[in-house]
Amino acid sequence: MSYARLVFMTCCAVALGAASGQTLPVQHVEQVHVAFGATPDIATVQWVTMDSPCITKSDVWYGKTPTKLDLKQSGYNISFTDQGSDKRNATYHVASMTSLEASTRYYYKVGDELSGISTVFSFKTAPDASTLATSFPLRFAVYGDQGDFNGQTITHIGAEAQQQTIDMVLHVGDFAYNLDSNQGVNGDNWFRDVEAVAANVPYMVDPGNHESAQNFNHYTMRFQNMPSNSGTLTFPVRTRAFPGLHPRCPIAASSRRPPAPQQSAGSTWHPLRAPIWRQQHVAPTEGSGMVSATRGTH
Repeated sequence: MSYARLVFMTCCAVALGAASGQTLPVQHVEQVHVAFGATPDIATVQWVTMDSPCITKSDVWYGKTPTKLDLKQSGYNISFTDQGSDKRNATYHVASMTSLEASTRYYYKVGDELSGISTVFSFKTAPDASTLATSFPLRFAVYGDQGDFNGQTITHIGAEAQQQTIDMVLHVGDFAYNLDSNQGVNGDNWFRDVEAVAANVPYMVDPGNHESAQNFNHYTMRFQNMPSNSGTLTFPVRTRAFPGLHPRCPIAASSRRPPAPQQSAGSTWHPLRAPIWRQQHVAPTEGSGMVSATRGTH
């Protein structure tokens, strides 16, 4: 973030706070990433602020043009403490954009008007039954095993995202090497580095064996915006669905099912099921331009 933008955010926060009788310290919105929802009319975005306990709201503004974000939804936030010796704290915010039109580009920003708002990002919604036939080719980037210190694919995928030449990313496990390393600092740095991709292209994920530390808590908390096959966001979220994924795409998730993270009352562990799209739509025909890939665990 530039110094000018930081000053602007500070002035806005102070001015808004004064007008409402409140004063809040500026909280930098970071690590923004968006995901498809359980149906094409929903997309869910997640981001981080370093205030803990949380003092900021979890709002998303969105619309079809970058200058008219006239729709707004409020979400929820979760305070998270890393289990390392420093007990680093962060707040994860999650908010869903609803009533979206299929196969349509939307623009959005997230944050709190009193303490800081992100820049404007954009993404394209998933196709539905009525737009699927005219949406080909759908272009997915599929990869796994991406470190932060030597993340050679980040620059290339970032360019694709900025040029709007890919419709979705499917990251099939092993993030940052690792999300919990250096008491979570490595995970924070990786999310900052991939924000140019993950905030502008729906970023769908699946856990690998490198996410097992701290009982998968970093993975579970950092990807609260993934949809569950039940159609609801449970806590913690453990079931992943990838709407629009080609049924023939031979993507192998981790060959070992991880143990269930610590569960809150009423939550359950579900094995990875067929994606919702596969249950609701007929498979595209040959030559539809899909990308396929396989992975293993390391």
